[in-house]
Amino acid sequence: MKKAFIIFASLMVCIFILFGCGPAEETTTTTTTTTTTTTTTAAVPRSILECPQGDLAPGVPVYGGTLKIIYPNNPTNLGVMWKLSKPWDKTMNRFAIENLIGLDTTGQPVPQLSESWDEDPVGMTITFTLREGVKFHDGTDFDATAAKWNLEMYRTGQYKDLAAVTSIDVIDDNHIRLNLSSWDTLFVQQFSSTAAGKMVSPYSYQQLGESDMMLNPVGTGPFKFVSFQPNVALKYERFDDYWQEGLPYLDAIDVDFVADSVVALASFTKGEGDVLYDVKTSDAQDLKDNGNSIYRSTLTIMGICGDSANPDSLYANIDFRRAIAYAIDYKKDVDAIYGGFMTATYQLALPGFQGYDSSIQGYPYNPDKAKELLAPLGVTPDTPLTIDFTFGADAQRNDLFTLVQADLAKVGIDIVMKSVDRSTHMKLAASGWENQLVQYSFSYNGLEMQYSTSVQGNMAADKVSYVSVETPAEYQALFLKAKAEPDLAKREVYYQQLNKMAIDDYCVVIPLFALQNITADSPDVHDCGIFNNTSGEFLPERIWLTK
Repeated sequence: MKKAFIIFASLMVCIFILFGCGPAEETTTTTTTTTTTTTTTAAVPRSILECPQGDLAPGVPVYGGTLKIIYPNNPTNLGVMWKLSKPWDKTMNRFAIENLIGLDTTGQPVPQLSESWDEDPVGMTITFTLREGVKFHDGTDFDATAAKWNLEMYRTGQYKDLAAVTSIDVIDDNHIRLNLSSWDTLFVQQFSSTAAGKMVSPYSYQQLGESDMMLNPVGTGPFKFVSFQPNVALKYERFDDYWQEGLPYLDAIDVDFVADSVVALASFTKGEGDVLYDVKTSDAQDLKDNGNSIYRSTLTIMGICGDSANPDSLYANIDFRRAIAYAIDYKKDVDAIYGGFMTATYQLALPGFQGYDSSIQGYPYNPDKAKELLAPLGVTPDTPLTIDFTFGADAQRNDLFTLVQADLAKVGIDIVMKSVDRSTHMKLAASGWENQLVQYSFSYNGLEMQYSTSVQGNMAADKVSYVSVETPAEYQALFLKAKAEPDLAKREVYYQQLNKMAIDDYCVVIPLFALQNITADSPDVHDCGIFNNTSGEFLPERIWLTK
């Protein structure tokens, strides 16, 4: 039997296929405000629905079956949340590890391992009420002591998401209080958009040690770890003591790691896997024509940028940046390489995402305008300028940037392309560069991250990535206002203004397209579309297979 499955990208994170299914038992969020305290509570997480998902037929969930996934990226850290990890690590450990906070179908935080939370902006505390009766896979209790241990390990580790937490108090077995040094209206949101709220077993960590725990995830999730062979396979089995009664439906999850896309495609078409993750755009239409479902999920907004923060750099000149933007026929180039399976964009958001603003003009293809801006700089097709360009190695991306190279050559800019591995590119973005273009990724997928979370990492004054990109003082001031604004509607206006300022006012980066993961699966898997919404969280306990 051929089954299917769709992987949540994390990194997440996306433009997903939208479905109208709602929860059979509505999850509600209630906010009560006094002069000192805001209390947020919600019902138990969403239960299985009986509803269609895309081409899938509705039906009554059934138990059993092993879901077989063909996945390209080998994980390196499955079980130690406070150590640096890759996006696919988070994807691969979600079967076993859950968070204090989940996401509803609008991308807003809802309970998961916490039943509710009380926010006190005056006292600068957040108190979590934890779910009772939850067990880790090793049989130990998930309680306030375990939650505090996880949060302490995370806030003193390599990530800075919990830097505002000064201390954590255990009130009783089911309540912990976080004491903060500053208030951020989006603080709770980051638990679901990062690994900050993911809970692993302190006992197993002490027994296994950190290095072994990294490859042996022990959480509270619907599936417990069985085995992992690096670059070969990862296996999970049903956790019979899972806290959501009657779930999960599947017996097991088997992941085969196949880095070669040609081999992976052949394996999938022969029925050796139920899901093919990271489908090439050249193969997507054929797979769809052969009866498979095709889903796209946005991973990041991809573009290019220079070291505009360096006053001695060419890229500090806004006319030079705008000339580059006008010279690129971005939509034609993107469609030519990706066959319509990637979305060209001139701004740092897509329609339906936070921050999207249809009034942004951007820089439509206009080589004459580019030449006009370059002429005072002494750059013409007859007196060309040679510049370096570094980007993350990828065959289709190389083809895309080859088209960009041809576009720029027409206006007098010759680029020398240099592809590097992902790690090298990330280090360059984090440490800075001089007098060259680099590939830019605005880590925003319209899913679990608020727009300001992406700004914080990639555009704000204290950003941790693309540190050589200018952050104008006006932009930073508006960003701080957005972070402090508790009203979602008002915050959205700020997000749109930030987007417009980055593009129209300052052209600090040049977006080109939304990098989207493509997944193919057969119609035998059912999870009511949670995997493929524009917002919401992948809930593996809800997947069931047609027998």
